[in-house]
Amino acid sequence: MKPKLRILMVDDEMETVGAIGFALDRTYEVIRKNSVDSALKVLGDGEPLALLMLDVMMPVPPPGDMFRAGVTVATQAWEMRPSLPIFALSNIDDPEVEEFFSSRKYSKLVKKYALRPRNAETEVGRFLESFRPELSLLE
Repeated sequence: MKPKLRILMVDDEMETVGAIGFALDRTYEVIRKNSVDSALKVLGDGEPLALLMLDVMMPVPPPGDMFRAGVTVATQAWEMRPSLPIFALSNIDDPEVEEFFSSRKYSKLVKKYALRPRNAETEVGRFLESFRPELSLLE
């Protein structure tokens, strides 16, 4: 049996982590974290990751900008792992955040309310499939 691809899921709302994470567990190994700091520790540990799924708006230690915590995590993630695909979730309309994620090859910004557990596995699978050559190194 082939090992599952690993997804780091970061969201301070445990309902999201629980519901969407559970749906993804069928196909992926989901590492669940609920803070910026805990996510950065996992990213820095060097273990293979196929995807970072993160909430754009999370609490961060002062003087952090709560409305852009996901941008901070994504920026640091790409410094550590330049080709890591990032699936960002947001319910805010922020042109700067939208521009940040839409201008990167390895990212997708999705409205959080539109991603339901029943379609999460399909959406993530389609997104990862677009990076199949890069992911073959992790399988």
